[in-house]
Amino acid sequence: MLYVRHTLLTIDATKKDSLVSKLTALLDARKGRAGLRAYRVNISDPRPGLEKEGENRMCIMAVFDDKDAADANTGNATSLRESLAESLSGDGSPLIREGEIIWSFDAEGVAGRPIMPGYMRHRAINFDPSKYDGMLAYADSTVSTLNSVPGLRRIRVGRVSNDRKIVSIAWGSKELADAASENIANAFVGFAELEYGEPRLITGDFVYTYTRGG
Repeated sequence: MLYVRHTLLTIDATKKDSLVSKLTALLDARKGRAGLRAYRVNISDPRPGLEKEGENRMCIMAVFDDKDAADANTGNATSLRESLAESLSGDGSPLIREGEIIWSFDAEGVAGRPIMPGYMRHRAINFDPSKYDGMLAYADSTVSTLNSVPGLRRIRVGRVSNDRKIVSIAWGSKELADAASENIANAFVGFAELEYGEPRLITGDFVYTYTRGG
């Protein structure tokens, strides 16, 4: 089963441009690693009043063929963070959440289209594990509705613990994501009885993407 690792880092905003340049070179050098399927990297810009979205946070989303492949690449992830240390804020310690991808959506016609420019919203939320099967069934029921939402490209849901998931939604742009917020809320209204707790959000434009064979 596909496996995802989210690495969240706080960056030094004054060094953002140099960080992106170094990150691009480092990740380009990792293309073709065995078991690595994709990278999606976005940085959240400061937004007054929306601190919970993760001000000056960078999320590196890495997708692997399976958990074994992710484990085999752990050393590569560590060396990547060490190489970026001078562009990070605080002690540079990462927050890492990972797990199997339990549900996916790709909009009709999106295959083969350029990924950048693009925009990502990661939403971490708790769910009731006793309703896991019902949660997936409900997600499946939203596909036709999701295909009608302009600008929506892909969704990946990673189960990062027994009762927590990260929903990663890729859009063509922030403007398209904002315009479709009501449509998405309506499509996902049934999740309200399956989830609980305060969601954590990390949103921002892509600064790097890679897809194996893409």
